[in-house]
Amino acid sequence: MSLQTELAPGTMAATSAFLPSDWRVERSPQPLEADWRALEMAGIGTPFQSFAWMSLYHQVRGRDAAFVAGRTAGELTAVFPLVLRGGVLTWFGEELNNYNAPLISAGVFSKLTADDVGAMWATVRAALGKPSASILRRQPEQLQGQPNPFAGWSSVIEPTSAYALTLGKDWASFYERLSSASTRKTLRKKERTLAKDGALTFSRVSGYDAISESAQLLLKWKHEQVTATGGRNQFADPAHREILARYAAEYPGQARIYALNQGGAPIALAYLIENGSRPILYQMAYAPGPSARQSPGRLLLNRVLEDVVSGGCEVLDLAVGDDTYKQELCDVTMRLTTSLSATTSTGKLQVAKERLILAAKGAIKGSPVLLNAAKTLHANIPRIGR
Repeated sequence: MSLQTELAPGTMAATSAFLPSDWRVERSPQPLEADWRALEMAGIGTPFQSFAWMSLYHQVRGRDAAFVAGRTAGELTAVFPLVLRGGVLTWFGEELNNYNAPLISAGVFSKLTADDVGAMWATVRAALGKPSASILRRQPEQLQGQPNPFAGWSSVIEPTSAYALTLGKDWASFYERLSSASTRKTLRKKERTLAKDGALTFSRVSGYDAISESAQLLLKWKHEQVTATGGRNQFADPAHREILARYAAEYPGQARIYALNQGGAPIALAYLIENGSRPILYQMAYAPGPSARQSPGRLLLNRVLEDVVSGGCEVLDLAVGDDTYKQELCDVTMRLTTSLSATTSTGKLQVAKERLILAAKGAIKGSPVLLNAAKTLHANIPRIGR
């Protein structure tokens, strides 16, 4: 369906000539595949806006999806992956995406003003029948090292941040800078303790079946750990675990699974998503049991760091979440925003609710007492329900 959208009076005056002029809404990413793949090679976005990630997510969870594509002189220059449900517009795949944004051509992105962003959102919203509210979460303040103008559109700062670690040129000197002598000594001792129950090996998992099985095991461990601690658990949904396991297995050039093995069996696993010189360490988990006392996750993280440093990567993105180990290790903190907009009284209530939720999360995270109480309550909800 081709769309020539008539915007509110005065809106068009703020737009620039380089913005897309022809818009189309697709309910599946497939009709856009060739142009989408070409755009992501030279556009501004993240791996979570890639065609592979979006199409796989759509295969499993495609209900109410809307991919709004903008073209300039016939060339695809913008894709907004969205979902419209109950009159509320959100990013498609936001449950699993670390970062949400449109995919925009570099030429358009570099010229965008705040007015341009507002005009693009007005066009997109009009193309979708003017939703009552837009609640656009987890938007990074920077994309590929550039300020992200979409993160500033009608937005508030989220209480949770993302973290990254600037890497060194060689592993030995970087590791010395990263960890104190006492920490290195402690980790060597833990490694020797683990090796007493079976030889320790580090590997990058290969082969479709092995990758799929390892990814499923990692996500099972993660689900159990998050459930026990009362954190946000997107891994409770079997469909989400299926999407992530299939992505790693079907696109081994775009994701890596690392394993720390004890006697040939994994005791810690890591899921890394390729992102040029800034790969994303998407998830890590370790096996329950006696080996967990010897910090297998940290031992595996060191091996992953050594591998990406040796591969010439500049930064390791440790993704979203205010985990203590990230705050201790990382030298870069990245703020995230949620854009909130409403056009109806119902939408205004939904936006007000979202603001209250964000404010409550911020208050809880700012108080160790409240945070521990919230995690304890959340972890016991299943038992209370029974």
